[in-house]
Amino acid sequence: MKRFVGAFVVLSLVLGGLLYWRLRLQDEAESGPPGSSGVVEAERVIVAARIASRITAVHADEGDRVTAGQLLAELDCSEMDAVVAQAEAQVVAARRGVERVRGQAGAAAAQAEAAKRQAEAAAAQAEAVRTQAAAAHEQAAAARGQVGAARAQRENVERQRDRVAVLTEEAVTTTVDLEGLQTSAEDLRYRVGAAASSASAAELSAEAVDGQATAAESQAGAAEQQAVAAERQAGAAAGQVEVVRAQFAVAEAGLARAKVGQAECRLTAPRDGVVVVRAHAAGDVVLPGTAVFEILDPTDIRVRFYVSNADLGRVAPGMRVGATADAFPGKTFE
Repeated sequence: MKRFVGAFVVLSLVLGGLLYWRLRLQDEAESGPPGSSGVVEAERVIVAARIASRITAVHADEGDRVTAGQLLAELDCSEMDAVVAQAEAQVVAARRGVERVRGQAGAAAAQAEAAKRQAEAAAAQAEAVRTQAAAAHEQAAAARGQVGAARAQRENVERQRDRVAVLTEEAVTTTVDLEGLQTSAEDLRYRVGAAASSASAAELSAEAVDGQATAAESQAGAAEQQAVAAERQAGAAAGQVEVVRAQFAVAEAGLARAKVGQAECRLTAPRDGVVVVRAHAAGDVVLPGTAVFEILDPTDIRVRFYVSNADLGRVAPGMRVGATADAFPGKTFE
């Protein structure tokens, strides 16, 4: 019985001591600053390939310090070089096509302008010839009028002659008067013939000028049709210029894209830092998205830790934080 009581007393003392020690630790934790375990982190950047190719050279290894833009590795770029050369040739051909079509469009525009001026000149010439034809018809009408007047005058003289001839037979007038009238009648007969010839010539001239006017109008119509056709050709040539310009823009865009792919044959550091991972060596084949290097920035170190629920009410923004690390015993980083 005494042995049982003694064991109970010892167990009670041990449990009491353990409870006291736990409560003391809890009081110290509550009275001390909040704390938690965490992880030291830094900014890490992955340098990956963007094209499928073979690594031909590696210029950085793990532990090397690198600067932004420094060459880390080179990829086989023979295929991309060929693509760039092809794109450059296409740009040159497209530029020459633009220059050629632009020259054709300029020539077509000049030809259209010349055809337009020629049509205007032909129309003016047709108008002038038509005016000449109208004047020739007026001259022919005037000549016919002169013929009519000469005939009327001749008929009047012939009637007077016949009347004087009768009077002469009756001895009323002398033969001198009759001879004068006969001479006048003969002269008027010649004048009528000459006027008739002049009228005929004027009518023939008017008809000839009419033919010239018709021909000039036909030429003017043909010139106008040529001008319209030339303007259409000029419009088509201008449209062709826009087409080849678009083709040239497409060729330039293809060249820019090819040069972007060519630039991806050189893997460079995107920022200053230390190479912590070199995943591949020269001779390895990488695919788009394959990580080749991992760079860490040692100047941007952070500690990520999580506060327990019991300490949430004891922390606030702006509090100073102290951190310890197993690698540096006895040293506190703030």
